[in-house]
Amino acid sequence: MVVRATEAVEGIWLHLPVPKDINVSAEAFKYTDNLRLLKINNACASVAPNCLPNKLIWLHWHGYPMKSLPASFQAERLVCLKMQYSRIVHLWKRIKVLHKLKFLNLSHSQKLVSCPDFTGVPNLEKLILEDCSSIIEIHPSVGNLKNLVLLNLKNCRNLKSLPNNIQLDNLKTLILSGCLKLANFPEIMSDMNCLSEVYLEATDVKVLPSSIERLTGLRLMNLGYCRNLTNLPKTIGRLKSLRILILSGCSKLEKLPEELGHIEILEELYCNETAIQSPPSSITLLKNLKTLSFHGCKGIVSQTWSSLFFAWLRPRKTTSLMFSSFSGLFSLRKLDLSDCFMLDEGIPSDLGCLPSLVELNLSGNNFVDISQARLKMLPRLRILELVDCERLERLPELPTTIEEVFADNCASLMCDNMGILTNYKMLQRISFTNCVGLLQNQQTRDMATSLWLHLFKKCIVKSDHFSIYLPGEQVPEWFGYKLNGTSVSMQLPNNWYSDKFMGFAICVVSDLETTWLSVNEGYLQEMPGISIEFTIKSHHRRSTSCLMNIGFVGTNKNVALDHTCLAYVPFEEYWAMYKNHLDSPNNWYQIDFSANSLRKHIFLKSWGIRLVYTDDLQISTS
Repeated sequence: MVVRATEAVEGIWLHLPVPKDINVSAEAFKYTDNLRLLKINNACASVAPNCLPNKLIWLHWHGYPMKSLPASFQAERLVCLKMQYSRIVHLWKRIKVLHKLKFLNLSHSQKLVSCPDFTGVPNLEKLILEDCSSIIEIHPSVGNLKNLVLLNLKNCRNLKSLPNNIQLDNLKTLILSGCLKLANFPEIMSDMNCLSEVYLEATDVKVLPSSIERLTGLRLMNLGYCRNLTNLPKTIGRLKSLRILILSGCSKLEKLPEELGHIEILEELYCNETAIQSPPSSITLLKNLKTLSFHGCKGIVSQTWSSLFFAWLRPRKTTSLMFSSFSGLFSLRKLDLSDCFMLDEGIPSDLGCLPSLVELNLSGNNFVDISQARLKMLPRLRILELVDCERLERLPELPTTIEEVFADNCASLMCDNMGILTNYKMLQRISFTNCVGLLQNQQTRDMATSLWLHLFKKCIVKSDHFSIYLPGEQVPEWFGYKLNGTSVSMQLPNNWYSDKFMGFAICVVSDLETTWLSVNEGYLQEMPGISIEFTIKSHHRRSTSCLMNIGFVGTNKNVALDHTCLAYVPFEEYWAMYKNHLDSPNNWYQIDFSANSLRKHIFLKSWGIRLVYTDDLQISTS
């Protein structure tokens, strides 16, 4: 393909559906003095013209092939310059006067070795140099771009320094994530009221300057996985607009400053996998805090070979996270204390004093009994995760608001007090996968039957769904359609659908080793589960396939042990989704239930299906 242009042309937009080689002559734009727009995408050129039109307003050349812009290019009207994935080494040398340039994007230009001098570009608003991995430093002129709104230097892996002084009055977003060699955050010379988001995760930053207090408009600060960060300045307590603080993965961070409690507006605090052993007492002053996470806080982890050697000679006792009090956290909705090596005595006695708590994750801890936590006093608790608590023997008493309990991989859990689950009228999701103490015997079957009847009665009345996962491989006799194999076909009787029809009762037996299909990310931790495919065959239309989720479990650890899932899926939930694509239900003659065909590795061993009507409520109760 040969590209030429003429004087009458004001815009060229070459967008190829797939990358293709093109030939651009050295004088391709010689007679295009009136060209305002030049946009080239997926056009692979080995060279570019010796000159570019100086009247250009918008220049977007994806994969620009030259080492720099032509020296003759003096585009005083240029507003936007986008050259992602270019071969540029130096964009320009010395000072280029571009007073109207507002947007510059050179992302993924991995040959770019220097940041240009922006002295002649005073009105730049967005500067994107993401993944320019050869850049070592940023030109000092960047620190004085008064109109800059966005500075994105993400994944500039060899970047070592920023301008010593930053006076970016209008900057709103600063992205330095993945700048692995960036060790210092610059001094803030004046108040920056506009800067609302700072992303510093996975940098080599060791300390933050005390002048960080001048980021008076900051709402989000992400310091995740700054593995050499050892402390936070006391002045962080003066960030009165800060709502989200992320410190997860800062493995050398041992404590939080007491001044943190002065950030009254703080809503989310993430300290996962840090060396923090005890939060500051001032944390109880965070009356607006909604999410608090200390997942994986097990004390200091040795990093050097010498420390590992001495730790082998003299093993160090693992410390657990210790909370002095939770009183005062009136707005807290989600609390994650999972994998903190927490023992019975390490559970705060006032954990039950959180009036707004909705989800509590205590997974992966070493307690045997958590009755002293008084969880039944939590008036809004809906979700409790106790996954991988291998020493836990009994479930605690829970509030009447509880809806979901995940106690997977609790090897010591026994069924002697499981009957308490039938006391909770809101309960709709239970998972006990890989709880070997619940391997099916008569007591387990009685417990499963009680839970089934309890949830079945509640969900039919409320037209709600529920699921129970338990070890074992038996399909209860109550399910009329039963079949061993990866699918089951159910022939529908005439006029099967009526106002009394409620939904589908489903039983699936699986080894859970190849069954994970979907992940629900609305929880504090990932919740894998089973989604199955049902194919409706109608007399008047061709067959239609739909997907339904029948429940989630609390672990992503695949286990070979057979498990049974008992679930109820209300018909209205899926009829509302698919009714525009389906024929009237009484024209259906067959429904096939099977594993999701999009997941080739799924293997379900046996099935049980029952159509559920309102009359089944009286039958099941009796």
